[in-house]
Amino acid sequence: KFFEKEISFITKDKLEAEINSQGLRGAEFSIDKPNDVFRIIAVGGSTTFGHGVEDGWSWPALLQESLNELEPLKKIEVLNAGVSGATTLQNMKHINQKLINFSPDLIILYVGTNDMSCMLPHYHNQNTNWNEDKVLRLCGDYELDEYPELLLNRFSTLCENGIQNNFDVIIILQPNVELKSKKLTNQELESYFERPQHRILLEKYELMKEYVMLNSKECESINDFTNIFDDYDIPLYMDFTHLGNLGNQIISEHIRGLTTPVLFEKGVLDKIPNDLETVQDFKFNLDRNYSNSDYAGQDLKEESFFGADLSGSNF
Repeated sequence: KFFEKEISFITKDKLEAEINSQGLRGAEFSIDKPNDVFRIIAVGGSTTFGHGVEDGWSWPALLQESLNELEPLKKIEVLNAGVSGATTLQNMKHINQKLINFSPDLIILYVGTNDMSCMLPHYHNQNTNWNEDKVLRLCGDYELDEYPELLLNRFSTLCENGIQNNFDVIIILQPNVELKSKKLTNQELESYFERPQHRILLEKYELMKEYVMLNSKECESINDFTNIFDDYDIPLYMDFTHLGNLGNQIISEHIRGLTTPVLFEKGVLDKIPNDLETVQDFKFNLDRNYSNSDYAGQDLKEESFFGADLSGSNF
């Protein structure tokens, strides 16, 4: 039953996302930030925008709701500046050319998946034309093996920008469907194999992540979320990277954990809460040995034997 469960999603042609006059997902907001507002801007790609989910189920919307439930001393706004397909190069342009004008107190950069292709050489097949012009537009001008360093430099520049313009920065490397993490449903497993290059991209992502995490000095708040679902053996992904409602809720809860110390330091919260409700993790126990057990005559309607060794047992 577990493997057959699927995450439902809203197709692009039916998704009625609310887009405000600034081109961001969500309600209208005052460009001139009110004094009683702490403004967070969530930046990233379609996983930040909330591909396939209603407005209230993107992780920025969930984060805003949960932070304001903490009774902060200021109203907390979380602006959703996710743009489908955006790489860090495009995210940086978005921040520098537009988002900085909204006077952010905190920028949360949630990235990784769209930058994996920047680690690949040019190629062309029936599905993809990864040519020089596209690489230059999406990734920049660089030597292929130098992309992790370039990515880290972008992160460092953002953090320096934050110091100069009085906003904090949280950077998150996002998760993707992997064979080595949580138990995958049929839907999640199929999504892994839908892209022929997915395994290679994950290998490149691992190299990119290792370099960034090892060498990040100017930017202290870089966080690795790639293994965040290892203890959640529940259906989460709708495809190789996009999450359903529950997955976005888990992401928002973990980002809330990174955000509350910042809010406390800035005087927006009078304490850091430690008793917040969260989605409970769950791991299948695949090592249960029930061999040669006698269940004859027992009511087993509520029992689960998933992953158990029942060899030689009597029913």
